[in-house]
Formats: sequence, structure tokens, C-alpha cells
Amino acid sequence: MVSTFLHQESINQSTFLALLRYETQLMMKIALFVALVTLCLVDGLAVFELTHSEGYEMGLEFGAAFAPVFKNFLMHDLEVLALIQRYNTDPEFASLIDSIMATQKQFYPVTYEELEGIADGLGVPFEEVAIVNTVGDLVNYWDSGSAHRHRGKGCSDATSQYQGESSAWVHGHNEDWNSQVAKLTALIITPEWTSYCYPGELPGTTFSWNKHGIIMSLDLIYPLIDTYNSGATMGFVMREVLKSTSLDQAISRATQYNSFYGFNAVISSLCDKRTAIVEAIVDKAAVVSLAQPTAVNASYAHFNLVEYLRADQEDDQYIALKQSCFNETKPHTYDQILAFLGSSAPTCPVWATLLGDQTMHSLTTDLTSCLYSSSAEAHPTETTQQCKPTLFIWDSPQPSEPLMSITYNYTCSA
Repeated sequence: MVSTFLHQESINQSTFLALLRYETQLMMKIALFVALVTLCLVDGLAVFELTHSEGYEMGLEFGAAFAPVFKNFLMHDLEVLALIQRYNTDPEFASLIDSIMATQKQFYPVTYEELEGIADGLGVPFEEVAIVNTVGDLVNYWDSGSAHRHRGKGCSDATSQYQGESSAWVHGHNEDWNSQVAKLTALIITPEWTSYCYPGELPGTTFSWNKHGIIMSLDLIYPLIDTYNSGATMGFVMREVLKSTSLDQAISRATQYNSFYGFNAVISSLCDKRTAIVEAIVDKAAVVSLAQPTAVNASYAHFNLVEYLRADQEDDQYIALKQSCFNETKPHTYDQILAFLGSSAPTCPVWATLLGDQTMHSLTTDLTSCLYSSSAEAHPTETTQQCKPTLFIWDSPQPSEPLMSITYNYTCSA
């Protein structure tokens, strides 16, 4: 194509250079999609290995990996699709999205470049990717007439940390959306982090972990409040948290700025040997340590309700059943939490089966062996931990075998 243009003297230099840049980018995308990733398919769950961990280049690889399924993804996400249409027809809403993105660019310039790379890799306008990454913050703008999900629906977390006779440390998460989207998700692996991801959505907003022993999961919450339009959106916040090297740093990054809307995150640190819950709503944040090093035993579950901050929210019988089941059973061992997350019983509907709110995958990991592993090996110099727990991914409520398993590789530093 380029050689043809070289012989057309009628094309001016600026047009030629623009076409050359376009073709170069196009060829780069094709090359990336063919060669950037090691791709395998595990019973319907794609696994992509990227060569870059952050910045525009990571975004470009990430976008290229999801490019074949992105339009299909939009067709099954009615909220995102409606918001994109609104962006194109409502100047006031478009101005809001542009303002939100300007704020994120100011707070998180590197992540903003990643989003630009994702858009280029997908081959779609930037605003489409911007809306994919803010849909959970834009609950107040959802069109209730077309929504396939409603306030109060979403992912579930169950985690515990017990020390003593009944030692247990577990981090479990059910990823809920809808069954049509499940086959479009993928596990993205980079040299720095691994994340279960949706097409076009920043890593860190689902079950994720990094090479520093940080494990994290995120749930939507639905407080009946106005948004803070100059705040940080949860996707950008959690992407920053995914870079953390310690639990304290993760908490600091999760609460650094006021929130545009709100979120609830569960963050565990293999190096610090503890788990914390971070809940944020606009200008307020709460941090609750699940079990301090002094061994306060605790188990915790979250079902999209505001837990620690004061906020009005809608009652939901479906969530009430989940919470009641958790309160009655108090699961804390790995097997108990696995069974709890896999329960689809009418009185304990944790494995979601509602229209538009269906569990796609359950991600569970038993960290118990790490409670008592020696930390001396990690100090005073950086070293690879001997304690290497395994993440299991399940695709059915009461499976005999997991869909896949992955061993954590991480290092702790002094």
C-alpha cells in the first residue's frame, strides 16, 4: 500500500504521512495480535500472556487481545450500550464523560495512557472504552427501562482469617454479570500482574494479583447518593492498587482521592499476612483489617451493600438471603467458603442465577499455609517466598474439578 502512494505525486506530504502512520499502526496491531500473546483456551476461558505490564504498550496489547470479541461484548451489556448511545446524542452527558476522563488523566496519567492504548488496540473510539471503564460509577445514569441488572446485584466476596486451633486464611470471589459475557472474559497474565478481565476494562476491577503478593477483588455498591464529578473512578483506583507492593500502600492508593461514586474492595497481602476491606463513598472511606497480626479471628462476606459507611440504599430480598445464609453458617475454612460461594439453593443463592445477574466464574484461593510460613526468608533482602498457594477458577456451582488452577509467584521485600 505504501509503495503505491510513493508513486502518486498528487498526494501532499501531510496526507501521505497521515496514511503512513495509519498503516504503520494497523500493521503493528496485526503483528501484536498474532505475536504478542501466548494464547490458550481452557474450556472456554481464554488466557493471554502480554509482554508489557503497564503504559500505552500494555494497553495496545490488551486491546488487540480482546478486539475480536469487543463488539459482541457490547451487545450483551445493555447499560454500556445505552450510555454510549447517550454520549453520542446528549451533549451534556458527553461533557460529563469528557470531564471525568480529564480528572482521571490528572490523577493517573499512566493509566490514562493505558486506556488510550486499549482503545487503539480494540480499534474503537476512546469514549467507548471510557464508558466501559466507568459503567459501575454511572449507576445514577443507567436507563432503568433497559437495564438487565438492577441496584443491589453484582459480585460476591467471602473471605476469612483465623489463627489458632481452626487456622484458615481464604480469599474467595464470585464474578457475576451474565452468562453470555462469561465466554468473552479472559485471564490476562503479564510479568507484573495477573487479572481476570472483561473486554476493554482495565485490569484490577475483578479478581487480580501481582508479583508482590497482593491479591484483590472488587464489588459494586449502590448508595443512593449524588456522584462527585471531580472524584476518582473505581477502575482507575483499582488499577493503581494493582501496582502496590504492600497492604499499607494498597490501602493508601485506594483512598488517595475522593471517589466519583463508591466501591468495596477486599485486599490481601501474602507478605503482610493480612486482609483488609476498603469501602469508599465520595468523600468518605473506611478501612477494616480482617485479622490483625495479633490474631483476631474473623470471616467476612460482601454482597453489594454499603457495610461501614452511612448511606441510604435500597432493600433487596435477594441480598438479604445471601447475608442471612452467611450469618447462619459462618464459613471460614477453604472447603466451607468454596461450598458457600457455590450454593445456588433458594435460601442461599450466592451462586447467582437471576436474569442479568449470573455467576460466570468463582475464583478461590486457600492462603492458610502462608499464615505460619517464615517471614525471615524475606528479610533483609528481597527473596521469593516458599509459600505458594494456588488459585482455583470454577465455572459451575458444585464442580468436581476446577476449570483451571494457577500458582502464585511473588516476592517480598524488606
